[in-house]
Amino acid sequence: MTVPLPSPDDTDWYDWAQQIDDQGRNAVRTTRTIATGAGLSGGGDLSADRTLSVSFGTTSTTATRGDDARFTTVTASTQTASYVPVLADAGSVIEMNVVGGNTVTIPPNSSVAFPIGTVIEVCQVGTGQTTISFGSGVTLQSPTSTFTTRTQYSSVSARKRGTNVWLLAGDLT
Repeated sequence: MTVPLPSPDDTDWYDWAQQIDDQGRNAVRTTRTIATGAGLSGGGDLSADRTLSVSFGTTSTTATRGDDARFTTVTASTQTASYVPVLADAGSVIEMNVVGGNTVTIPPNSSVAFPIGTVIEVCQVGTGQTTISFGSGVTLQSPTSTFTTRTQYSSVSARKRGTNVWLLAGDLT
């Protein structure tokens, strides 16, 4: 049996879809499976109805909620000399507690492969101004032409936009 496609003006799409389903053309094979993993259980093949369950919590084997500390807490590392961020700094705050001028150098992707979208905050907590520098091949984009914190407690965010492209925003001079 051939089921003609409804016209764009026809609002009876449900009946059309039901006819297709009745012919078995829209059926899913029972050998298909639903795979589950961290925080999700109840999968299996489709030979029977399946009920999926979500396990919320704060460990790596559970799903997260908006109030999860993994989303609401930012870790900070304090540096007392010029510094090059490492992968563990992704999503964190680097507090530069230095008396004299110092530098945070954003490394090229070939040295530290931060995922695109990574955000790193740099905060000058010491009296020494912090300059955000860039490694070989890295481009820093900013609304200002200087990449130095303005004063003590100034904060700057660096967000990776491309393989070797970072955007700086914050309290820069």
